[in-house]
Amino acid sequence: MRPRSIHLLASLSDAMFLPKIATGLQLLREHVAELDAGVNLLVESSQWRCSEAVRVIAEEEAAKFLILLDAVRCSNKDHARRVQQLVRFNQHLAKGIYARICEIRPATFGEVVGYIDHFRSDLYLDGPNDVDWIFRNEIDAAREERIYVDYIKSDEGETWYSPSSWDVVTSSFGGEKSRTVVRLVDLMARAGLADALGLRVVADVWRDFDPVADTHWQEVLRRNRETLVGLRDAGLFSSDFTPSDASYLADRWTFPLHGAGMTCIKIDVKSLRDRQEGWAWEEDRR
Repeated sequence: MRPRSIHLLASLSDAMFLPKIATGLQLLREHVAELDAGVNLLVESSQWRCSEAVRVIAEEEAAKFLILLDAVRCSNKDHARRVQQLVRFNQHLAKGIYARICEIRPATFGEVVGYIDHFRSDLYLDGPNDVDWIFRNEIDAAREERIYVDYIKSDEGETWYSPSSWDVVTSSFGGEKSRTVVRLVDLMARAGLADALGLRVVADVWRDFDPVADTHWQEVLRRNRETLVGLRDAGLFSSDFTPSDASYLADRWTFPLHGAGMTCIKIDVKSLRDRQEGWAWEEDRR
């Protein structure tokens, strides 16, 4: 048995590729729904730590749904890009990026790339003055801090870390529900996007589209609406898929991201220290 072999799908013809992807989407939709129901039950029973751990998993699994759809939106003539896109199915950073992209309203593809690049750095500066402390990658930290006990080293020294650190924060908000990506997966499935015929519609609408920095959101919105019309005309809408659901889906399904970089960007710690020292020097001058 060889787990994490999804890249093998890239070599299939559409006659096999689309049904295979549809099966995966259907399994993901069911799994995400179960996990999200678990999150809600845990929140209702004030099981904050468990709810956070399950929410992280639910959002990652939902992100995989979008990653597969982007593999379908990718041109079938670009084998290397499709392989790269499918490999993201098993990459925590890529899944975290996809989960967060649904939360923003970009005007252009360039804005999306800038947003993604913010999450790619393995280290970054932040704090009251934006340079006070060095933090590790935000997506990795948000994930692991909610799941694992660890022994960590920071500017304050070395110590043990436990997910219990989030208990007070989570309880003060009454628990967190899952991100937009989870809702989006449910809507996409009810619109017919987890069906092989629906994926044929997606392929026909999107495969000639390769956005560049100044590509405007209106072009994505136009194609989203064209996709929805195709799904409706194919009779794929579920009976409970409403016009407001369609509007929400069209507004939240973002640019294809198969052409955007999502690997971690290594940051030199010395460069961050230099920025901190430079800021301190400027403050002393004032």
